Amino acid sequence: MIFKHNQINNQNFQDACVSLVQAGDLEALKNLLSGRRKIDIDTPIGRLGLTLLHLTAVFGEIRLARWLLENRAKVGKQEPLSGKTPLHLAAYYGHLDLLDLFLKHSKKTMADNAGCLPIHYAWGPLEKRLAFV
Repeated sequence: MIFKHNQINNQNFQDACVSLVQAGDLEALKNLLSGRRKIDIDTPIGRLGLTLLHLTAVFGEIRLARWLLENRAKVGKQEPLSGKTPLHLAAYYGHLDLLDLFLKHSKKTMADNAGCLPIHYAWGPLEKRLAFV
């Protein structure tokens, strides 16, 4: 995907970020972000308030997650609706490689707004895929 910086308003920017993370297109994401002044890599995107790191957890994009962490993305950043962190989402979607990466970059494991830790999400709907975390 090619996006021209002068054609991107805030909604288009957010849509482009989601599309690029979903596609795993690191180079295009870097290009898109480099055209923005003073962008906070932990800025919530869209109405759900997910950050780019949350999106990597949803889509299982470890290469993008590594790059975001190298650029100071915060594993402990909670989205506002449910309080889930990227760690919760990696556990929920069964992305063990991301779970491992996020645990290495996390100072502590946080509960979401319902009081659930990432282990609760790993153990719940995906218990057949995740025997132990």
